[in-house]
Amino acid sequence: MARTLIAELSSDGTGLGQPGPDDDLHVDLSLLEFVDVAGIRRIVKVADSAPEARRLVLHGLPPTIRRVMSIVGWADHPKLVIDEASP
Repeated sequence: MARTLIAELSSDGTGLGQPGPDDDLHVDLSLLEFVDVAGIRRIVKVADSAPEARRLVLHGLPPTIRRVMSIVGWADHPKLVIDEASP
């Protein structure tokens, strides 16, 4: 999955879908029930790969995962946005 997201972030919008009006890649994680630290690190790696004008925006990130990302400082990544309106 990480490779697909990295490819989409690097694309011109003709791959899996058109970029949003802000050119960020929006991902809905509201059905995610579990992810270990290695999985969270992969999400951060995807954000690391974003070109200068794009970011990875996470929607529906479960509170426990959001908390882990905040504790280790990954929530402050400049290319990663956690939609706080998510539950």
